[in-house]
Amino acid sequence: MTLVYDDLYNNIIAKNAEKHSKLRVITGYSSGNFVNHVLDDFPNLKIEMYVGMALQGISKRDHELYRKISDNGMGEIYYVDRLPMVHQKILEFYDGQEAQNIGFVGSANFSYSGFMKQREVMASTVEPLNDLFGYVKKQSGLCLSDGLQNVPFLTSKENFKLYRNRGTELNDIRDLDESEGSYEFKHITAKDPEYKMIDTDERYKDFFESFKQYEMRESLKNGAQKGSPGGRAASYRGFLIKILVNYKRYFKELPYDLKNSDVVERMEMLTEFGSFKKVNTEKKHFYSATISAYKNYLHYLQTL
Repeated sequence: MTLVYDDLYNNIIAKNAEKHSKLRVITGYSSGNFVNHVLDDFPNLKIEMYVGMALQGISKRDHELYRKISDNGMGEIYYVDRLPMVHQKILEFYDGQEAQNIGFVGSANFSYSGFMKQREVMASTVEPLNDLFGYVKKQSGLCLSDGLQNVPFLTSKENFKLYRNRGTELNDIRDLDESEGSYEFKHITAKDPEYKMIDTDERYKDFFESFKQYEMRESLKNGAQKGSPGGRAASYRGFLIKILVNYKRYFKELPYDLKNSDVVERMEMLTEFGSFKKVNTEKKHFYSATISAYKNYLHYLQTL
């Protein structure tokens, strides 16, 4: 037995992913971002993962990512959807020849927090782990299944409320804290290629213009001089694009329809990052003001 308690990502995952083609995992909690991070680093690795505390809730965003991973054949993500819940943390790298298998058991969830941020310990083992994986598979359902009635899929607001009120592990229900291991909200300039791409995207052209016109009318209502209400409106339009650049970097996709209220919920998730709060303060709170203006505009559209 060897204890690993330093730089778990490199000393466990990176060290063994190059030597094996398959990894199976039992974890209390995880995140779609972290699984994608591992798959990006080791594209030849196939992951079979069991989320043991899924009955407490899986974020809709993570569920979407897990389904994409499973549907694309990069892995198979299962939820423990029958009691008892499973809080074990077990990894096993293998190729089909049992003598070459190497397993790890310990305290680290399969997450950014578990492998990159928190002080955790894992112990290597050559003991057979088939029984443990067999037990958990019997009480689990594949994330692609339509029969997961017991697993609550939570919106970002429900997620955050549950996460904040639980007060247990940092990486319990959602990966907002742990994702800062790979994500940082950044100020974007109009010269950024991603800014230009979104600015000229035909899907958003009409929305951006109508949003700007709405803000010009609001400026006039609030006392702006006639003939010069466009400054704030243009700024809000530009900052909305900057937020969308960050949105894409975090969620790995752009929204199809900016009129969808789910987009607001996702943007509000970004505001909880320490990096957002820092950038927002540096930019005189224009980022948070833009999100508020965007929400007001969506409310206005609902009244039409």
